[in-house]
Amino acid sequence: QTNPQTVYGKTKLLGELAIQESGCKYLIIRTAWVFSEYGNNFLKTMLRLGAELDELNIVSDQIGCPTYAQDIAKATILVLPHLTMKYFGSAIYNFCGDDSCSWYEFAQVIFAEAQDHGFVIPIRVNPITSSEYRTSASRPPYSVLDCDKIEAAFCTVRSNWRLGIRSALSQLQKN
Repeated sequence: QTNPQTVYGKTKLLGELAIQESGCKYLIIRTAWVFSEYGNNFLKTMLRLGAELDELNIVSDQIGCPTYAQDIAKATILVLPHLTMKYFGSAIYNFCGDDSCSWYEFAQVIFAEAQDHGFVIPIRVNPITSSEYRTSASRPPYSVLDCDKIEAAFCTVRSNWRLGIRSALSQLQKN
């Protein structure tokens, strides 16, 4: 069930609806909390802030499933051979990380792995509530996606975000 709370979320839903109403065959894969060694994302923000600041406050009451971008690509490649026009029915699937956590727990794992990879990390990471973190965009307290449908249809395996963190950090070390 969709319930977008932000302009960003509402425009994503409008895009999905436009695709569905176009009459074309479609496959939409929803995901969340995407991170990678590329672009701007939570992992890279934590690494940057961890190197700049001794203490960070991270939201601990918003729960989701971090998803490594490389795993999204692998799942998509796994799905593609099944999509013949003869047998393919349009559908929406969810794909995300294997375990849920808070942003605070995600940051803790990032910093533990980052330290093992020789990155500078903050001295303290403090859990805070959403109300203590000022932002113009409101985020849902619980944004875990159910991936049963894509797993059953295509035998995909959810993103192991802890391994994804290690992979991303290894790639960032090389650069």
